[in-house]
Amino acid sequence: MEHFNEGNIKMFFYENRLKTFEGWPFDADCACTPQNMAKAGFIHTPSENSPDIAMCFFCLKELEGWEPEDDPEKEHKSHSPSCHFITLKKKVEELTVEEFVKLQKERQKFITNKACKEAITKFEEAAKLRRGEIIKTGMAGICGTLSFAFLAASLGTEYWYIIEMNPVNMSDLEDISSHSGLWSINEGGKMYADSIDSFTADYSRYSETELRMLNMHSAIVVVLPLSLVLLLFGGICGLVSSLARSPVLLTGTASYFFVCSLLTLCGVSLYIIYSYLALAETERLVGPEGLAYIHTSFGWSLGLAWLSYSLELLSGILLLIAARMAKLQHSSPTMA
Repeated sequence: MEHFNEGNIKMFFYENRLKTFEGWPFDADCACTPQNMAKAGFIHTPSENSPDIAMCFFCLKELEGWEPEDDPEKEHKSHSPSCHFITLKKKVEELTVEEFVKLQKERQKFITNKACKEAITKFEEAAKLRRGEIIKTGMAGICGTLSFAFLAASLGTEYWYIIEMNPVNMSDLEDISSHSGLWSINEGGKMYADSIDSFTADYSRYSETELRMLNMHSAIVVVLPLSLVLLLFGGICGLVSSLARSPVLLTGTASYFFVCSLLTLCGVSLYIIYSYLALAETERLVGPEGLAYIHTSFGWSLGLAWLSYSLELLSGILLLIAARMAKLQHSSPTMA
């Protein structure tokens, strides 16, 4: 019988509805006066930005944007023709118990219907946020996996730097075309694995410039593999944080990927500087004429490293977006 207690039936009475119209913006010179609004079944439900919102207590239909000449009863019938209260032929006080019970049951249908619609809307919003979070974390996972694969392929190949001989007027010279990786050089089809070993080199034999290049090479072959190892652990962290749906973990993993991308960027940038220094030192030693028939360029291994850096950065950004969406979802009352 809770549907028939005082709190649920008091708005059936005109006097109680009229009390809600304090601060109603339309006075006695208008058609939509508080008295006419209350007679038509409306109660005043103002908001901060809309002081003229009125809602039918029975069918819960809200109307705003009232004009002074608007007839409340006509507006009610036109916007909510299925409302049983507005179609009553007699006053509430004249209803029999059976008629009133039937009327209250119809009102409960409107209340239940509105509650269901609000619940569905909240569920759809939560599902949309969750779907977006899954997509972002999934894309971040794909980008992270690809960045690991590209960096591993880059480190394992010997096409970081390519030296090609210009065939014009070079028939009498030996072809010294080569391509190199971080640890070895392939020259004329022969692999020289010990050609680049900055850790076991005798530093006393080298000039200051050569020592600087050796130190740079040492940094490169440490930073890039370190970035690769960190990416592996980053993938594990990303999986855990996405399953936990924790904004803190997702944000932390995003920061972790940004650190990995910074290491990759440092390694690639150092290699580019190292290559230009090596070319400049070679030109100083042999002169411009000695390099006249040689063409140098960066290879696709370096391109893979750059692509890995871009994907690491993208993974971090996607994880930050996923963290933001997870935070919104956790703070939403629909998740309570």
